[in-house]
Amino acid sequence: MPKTQSLAKTQQQEVAIVSQEDKDFLGSLFVQESSYQKVSFPRISFVSQDKTETIGTGKNKEIKLITAAGIFFTEKATDEKDENGKSIWDKEEIGDTIEVQIVYERRQLRYYDDAEKKFTSSPIYDSAEEIVPLFCERKEVLRGTPKELQSHFMTKVIRSGKRKGQKTTALEEERILYVIYQGEVYSMNIKGSSLWGHDPIGFLEYKKRCNPAMVITSISSVEKQPGEEVCWNQLSFTALRPANSEEFETVKNTAMMLLNSIKEEKAFFSKENVQSEEDQLAQEEADREFGSFGKK
Repeated sequence: MPKTQSLAKTQQQEVAIVSQEDKDFLGSLFVQESSYQKVSFPRISFVSQDKTETIGTGKNKEIKLITAAGIFFTEKATDEKDENGKSIWDKEEIGDTIEVQIVYERRQLRYYDDAEKKFTSSPIYDSAEEIVPLFCERKEVLRGTPKELQSHFMTKVIRSGKRKGQKTTALEEERILYVIYQGEVYSMNIKGSSLWGHDPIGFLEYKKRCNPAMVITSISSVEKQPGEEVCWNQLSFTALRPANSEEFETVKNTAMMLLNSIKEEKAFFSKENVQSEEDQLAQEEADREFGSFGKK
């Protein structure tokens, strides 16, 4: 006991003066585990085509409407799991028009092979110059810039417009929008005519006309090719009014949080040379039930 007291007394009296070089050396002896705090958000999904169910056969065959095209839903992960161990998502219908603040956009390459029932997709990225991997069945199959990767999937035939009959890529580049809806941050996936359309105004045209972060945006949809064999609802973006000072501060703070999270995520996965599959798998589940924005 006296020996312990003597040691404690010595420790209190003597403090080593250590240079920064020595501190760095001693610190390197205890390497910290690589980690980062992933920021996940609930989703807003959209039904671009009527969801129906066929009941009966022959003369008694009846097509029942389950969910009408043009309806938005919020989707939030719960702590519950299904029989396959996957998270159960709580889905709530929120109408055919929503008002949001658009904070930020990112990109992702995605393709669903209906014949093979397989998804091919990239991690979420931010620019056309990035080198990104492409995954199918959780295995990397290609790596390159988005355009290089898309060139391997020139199998889709354009059905209308000036380029009708020409081939285009089936590996579509979607945009992930981060939006504030009723005070909460959500992610939204958009593609096809909802992304590049002009009538009504798709997202790419919309952001040419205004800064989406500085206005309150109304998102609704318009039916395309009604009465035809293939019809769908295309998203329409409209600026309602400029954001007030409180709304602007909310967007700015949310954007800073997103950018910091993205920076940490990229640094972590670059170092580990792996990708996060959590969002990809969750989105695949959503696609199977609802589909993505803009069927065409």
